[in-house]
Amino acid sequence: MKTQRTSPILTTIFTVLGILTFTVQTIKAQTLAEVIALHEKNSVTKPVDLKSMVLEGKTTLTGMNMAFKTIVYRKAPNLFKVEVPIQGKALIEAFDGKVAWKVDPFPGGSDKPTRMAGAEETDMLLGVDFYHEFIDATKKGHTATLEGVEEIDEVPCYKIKVVRKDKHVKTYFLEKETGILMMERGKSTHPLKPGVLVEKETYFSEYKNVQGVMIAHYMEERIGGQVVAKMQFEHIKINDKLDHTIFAFPNKQ
Repeated sequence: MKTQRTSPILTTIFTVLGILTFTVQTIKAQTLAEVIALHEKNSVTKPVDLKSMVLEGKTTLTGMNMAFKTIVYRKAPNLFKVEVPIQGKALIEAFDGKVAWKVDPFPGGSDKPTRMAGAEETDMLLGVDFYHEFIDATKKGHTATLEGVEEIDEVPCYKIKVVRKDKHVKTYFLEKETGILMMERGKSTHPLKPGVLVEKETYFSEYKNVQGVMIAHYMEERIGGQVVAKMQFEHIKINDKLDHTIFAFPNKQ
């Protein structure tokens, strides 16, 4: 009885077809919509209409041996305020939906609310979206594309590039297995040089379930591969009633 043998040519063809099939399936599984769906599925563990967030913790700047109390207020779609109380005063940076403003009562600043301008204003505008820019990007006037997979700290991540309507670019890296945000990259002011825009990477970790929403309790900012700031949040509340007046530029009240 003769043993049937597969032609080497057929074997090669079958191998190529198998690779092509696998490649097509892989590409299909990595559409932008599916990656975002994965992110949303694992970012929220139960139905929650997330509208606001208050984060309390501490910020440490590289080179300083002090941790500064930090309170961050956020409200959809883009209201933002951060307060850093120091020696009975408070450093404030905020956006009320139209005006980016600050209070810097320390030497070189002003204890009166002033409008931000230049690099400081740009930095604020790039960080106020309550939902990440890749969520409903088209409705916001942005363009989002899936750029493949890239390793972040040896973890495979989906890479989403967003070209904002103001032409600034932000890149998000979502853990491939869960879709959870691991890192985002974009322009920001240097914490020790507020008038200078540089490319900054923000890493997110220590995710915990807060009333059904997975929220990072630790954030680390890196510039040129060097850690420049660390933020550890100890208390996070969601959907507290935040009156819009706490964000408003005081001169408008």
